[in-house]
Amino acid sequence: MNINVKKQHILLITILSCILIIALAIFTAITAVDISEANSAIENEEQIYEKNEEKLARLEALLLIEDELRQSFDALNKLLPRQANEAGLIQHINRLAEADGLDVAMIDFGDRVVNNNLNEMPMSLSFKGSYPQLVSFIMNIAAGDRLIRIDQIDIRREEATADGITIDMKAVAFYR
Repeated sequence: MNINVKKQHILLITILSCILIIALAIFTAITAVDISEANSAIENEEQIYEKNEEKLARLEALLLIEDELRQSFDALNKLLPRQANEAGLIQHINRLAEADGLDVAMIDFGDRVVNNNLNEMPMSLSFKGSYPQLVSFIMNIAAGDRLIRIDQIDIRREEATADGITIDMKAVAFYR
């Protein structure tokens, strides 16, 4: 009977050892999955950290030119009236054209495009004059006190005069 008891003890120890090995294997697998998830989370956090470092570097570079940016913003802000003010814009264009010697044939406004803080007022313009007068007019618009973008210029030569041209222009005036 002593042999049977030893066999039973050996069998019991073997079964307990197998259960322990299986439990350790399950625990190891769970730990490996947890480590894998942790590594993935660390990699994700490292990518976020690198992006934030890049953002910080850009912000620090902007901080170095903050005064210049504020001045540019203020200058652009002065070019954007709070209302479309079509009458004021017509006067402005007439004043510039007259100063450059252009004859204004037409100013026509299109449908406004309303955006959050930069609204657009499309317009069609037609002038009669010469190439130098057109160049001077465009330069004065660029240096003017209203933000205007010229999108298209069509030029036709007048047959009656040597340097006379008709200018059709598509432009957009901006306002807040």
